[in-house]
Amino acid sequence: IPDGLEVLRDITYADYQDSELLLDIYRPSNSGDEQLPAIIVIRGGGWAQGDKEGFGPMAAALALRGFATICIEYRASDESTFPAAVLDTKAAIRWIKLNSEKYNFKKSSIGAIGGSSGAHLAALLGVSSTVNSLNATDDNEDYTIQAVVGLATPTDFRISSENEAVIKWIGKPYAANEDLWQSASPISYIDKDSTPMLLIHSSS
Repeated sequence: IPDGLEVLRDITYADYQDSELLLDIYRPSNSGDEQLPAIIVIRGGGWAQGDKEGFGPMAAALALRGFATICIEYRASDESTFPAAVLDTKAAIRWIKLNSEKYNFKKSSIGAIGGSSGAHLAALLGVSSTVNSLNATDDNEDYTIQAVVGLATPTDFRISSENEAVIKWIGKPYAANEDLWQSASPISYIDKDSTPMLLIHSSS
């Protein structure tokens, strides 16, 4: 951990009957009671691999620039299929907003960043805040966030219909349930109210 940061580890943000999900908070050690903009950091790994520590260096780098960054666990495809991981990321938003005073988050300034499958989940956070079937609760809570950055972001699964990692995560082949695949694709929800996004890709 770089000098100038503090890390609060292994905080429960979602508790299911058979498991609980944890997060780590990275923040400047001299921030005191200042409310900081929050960024949810979502790992990659094909919806199947990795942990909340995997993107720790990214979280630390952003925290050094004045953010509170939150690295989260989410349920992998061998634990539960779509939309479980989406519901987990929405639960993280809910947790941040409910705990903004305790941890000095600025709940009106929440962003998300992720890579690959994590970028897909971040993008869904930006476009599906009012989609109750993808929200952690259905009682009209506020799941909006203010910014998304995605690194190598899958946005339309219709062009990934042969991808084994996607098939495993969704739980059914594309031909068996095209609507399910469409509902897992961020591109399906984009409209004028979607969160601003920066999507970054490369040629290798």
